[in-house]
Amino acid sequence: MFEGINKFLARVKEENFVFVIPNERCRKAMAIAITEMSKRNKNFVNLLNHTFRVASVSLYLAQKEKQTAASKEICFLAAIFHDVFKEEENHEVMGGDFAEKILKSLKYKPDVIEKVAESIAYHNNNEKILRTIEAKILWDADKLDKVGATAFLRRMDERNLKSRLEKDKNVFLYLDFSKEIYRKRTEHTNECLVVLKK
Repeated sequence: MFEGINKFLARVKEENFVFVIPNERCRKAMAIAITEMSKRNKNFVNLLNHTFRVASVSLYLAQKEKQTAASKEICFLAAIFHDVFKEEENHEVMGGDFAEKILKSLKYKPDVIEKVAESIAYHNNNEKILRTIEAKILWDADKLDKVGATAFLRRMDERNLKSRLEKDKNVFLYLDFSKEIYRKRTEHTNECLVVLKK
């Protein structure tokens, strides 16, 4: 039994990446985003953890895609703001607008603001073809949080856990590095589903 638990915890650890906040201005933006998120969402703690996981995967993917420091900063900012209004209708549009307002106040360049806002506005839209690498990274990082041992752990108290995990295994991803992470995490999900069957 303990061997199985240790293996499961190793899978969770393997799925999580450590990240460093790119700079002081990003730190200020993050503080504002988290403060607003805490006011707007009943499920704040889980949402905050999700946001940090998406930020860490976004930065990992940006590094793997050999993005510039500026592009990595855009990826981080988009991840931090993407679900600020999660529990509200059209949360992606509201999040993009809010990020735009805050980033203007922090004196970000217009092209950075535009890429962040666009990434957020389309992170939940299956009908839009994403045109920037930053938008693709946010899309993939957000979807990757639905699969694997971490997703299993996060959803253990859900009634329809098995069907939810099966459904969430079918996601579209843009980047090859994301697909590799997905393949590993799907193996973890499958291991969890085998345990559930027992």
